[in-house]
Amino acid sequence: MKTRQLSMNSVGALTFHLVIDRSVLPEFGAEVNPSDVRILYSCGIRGTPGGEMRLYCLEREQWLPRPIDAIFAFFSRPENLQVITPSWLDFRMVQAPDSLDAGSVIQYCLRWHWFPIRWKTRITQWNPPFGFVDRQLSGPYALWNHQHSFSEHQGGTRMRDCVTYALPFGLVGRFAHVALVRRDVQSIFDFRAQAMRRLFPDER
Repeated sequence: MKTRQLSMNSVGALTFHLVIDRSVLPEFGAEVNPSDVRILYSCGIRGTPGGEMRLYCLEREQWLPRPIDAIFAFFSRPENLQVITPSWLDFRMVQAPDSLDAGSVIQYCLRWHWFPIRWKTRITQWNPPFGFVDRQLSGPYALWNHQHSFSEHQGGTRMRDCVTYALPFGLVGRFAHVALVRRDVQSIFDFRAQAMRRLFPDER
């Protein structure tokens, strides 16, 4: 496991430690900056002075042979999220706007290893066609912050995902990450990459 422990002054004089697990996708050197600490507090996670919290970082990058406007337009439609989500999650949209924008809230339900889960996220940043950020409001994670970035590259679009997440329940959450969650997150993004290749094939 590749980890790095950081001591940070975050709110007032309160100090806590973050242990960053970069083994989710070790070929990327995901860094954590002070904005991640602010995310922790805005999502209601609290640590005691000298306590420890564990963040996990995943980064993926994919090139798609389509203009950046077309790729961004695909992601601006909430219903397309189900198209790029594996069927074993039994993903179903509960409530969403017709098209995403800053402040949009999406509610959906899914099933993880037979456990029913309700999830609500908000679009906290919206910068067409270059990217957006969705953040969990309620759901299975203590923190889920997903930054989507798009840039023009070699006649197509380079798509980059940066996910910072944390699990609840302390040591139980850490065990769950090692036993199931890390593998499942990787599998979800593997499926997503394959789905995007099928939807936007290279026809050159």
